[in-house]
Amino acid sequence: MNPLLLEPENDTHSQVVLMGQVHAQLSRLDWRSRSEQVWPVVAQALDELLTENDVV
Repeated sequence: MNPLLLEPENDTHSQVVLMGQVHAQLSRLDWRSRSEQVWPVVAQALDELLTENDVV
């Protein structure tokens, strides 16, 4: 599973799915504000993968 999925809804808007959950609040933000909020979750998911696997 990807920790972050951006599903296009139209030319200027995407739905944000973070760790399998739709986040309407994040979907309303511009991409810079969004990235500040999702990066810790994405980094944690990567750290967990690195802990569990030899090759990522």
